[in-house]
Amino acid sequence: MGSLHITTKDERTKELLIDLLHAMQGVEVHETKPSTRNPSDSFQQLCGIWKDRDTSLGDIRDKAWRRESK
Repeated sequence: MGSLHITTKDERTKELLIDLLHAMQGVEVHETKPSTRNPSDSFQQLCGIWKDRDTSLGDIRDKAWRRESK
């Protein structure tokens, strides 16, 4: 099964395409909503995760450099 993503410039064209695709056998239409999520939201959620930990940047670097490659 293949998938296809189509972007239309206006609502009328989108509705016509959806109607046409619904009329075809073997075609399933899954409409998605545009994302309103702000890309910085995921970064903002990470702020403060180290707040109550007694770890310095030096500790993190030391631990990273001590890893042995296998």
